[in-house]
Amino acid sequence: MLAGLCALVSFQSMNAAMEPEGLINCTIKTFDTDSTPEYCALSYTWGSIENAKTILLNDARMEVTQNLWVALEQLRDLLLWNGCEWFWIDALCFNQKDKVEKSIQVQNMRSIYKHAGSVIAWLGSAEEQSDTVVSFLNLISIGAVEQSINFLEISSKYRWGDGKLPAQVRSHAKSS
Repeated sequence: MLAGLCALVSFQSMNAAMEPEGLINCTIKTFDTDSTPEYCALSYTWGSIENAKTILLNDARMEVTQNLWVALEQLRDLLLWNGCEWFWIDALCFNQKDKVEKSIQVQNMRSIYKHAGSVIAWLGSAEEQSDTVVSFLNLISIGAVEQSINFLEISSKYRWGDGKLPAQVRSHAKSS
């Protein structure tokens, strides 16, 4: 993939039963970067190539890691309610074996993720304690929002830089 171009992947079918040979079936299409449709970017852990799975990409068989295959399976199922049609997925959207292309794409990754309509972080399949961890992360995020609101309420009463900001707020501002 050359600079100025962006490859995106779309699912051919959102119904696993309708996919040929039961394989995840995707299409890849190249767009000019100035006319790229809205897309979702997938961030995931690659995992091992051991136990690789096969997908169809433009009707050609392609091996992907088990972790990517599970992520693709979940994304396809989520499409029924999410509505994201196009995806940027590094392992599918550029040739990982071509050092020049890979170098160009790695340099573009910040922009790719920045311009995505949403970024999906795939951490892997659910484990026994996954619900507990997700609940804990939700509590942290709620606490972080409340703490930020409290900070803004306190700091809005003071002018920044006049030396009159309470020590507690100054300390918090330095640590964030």
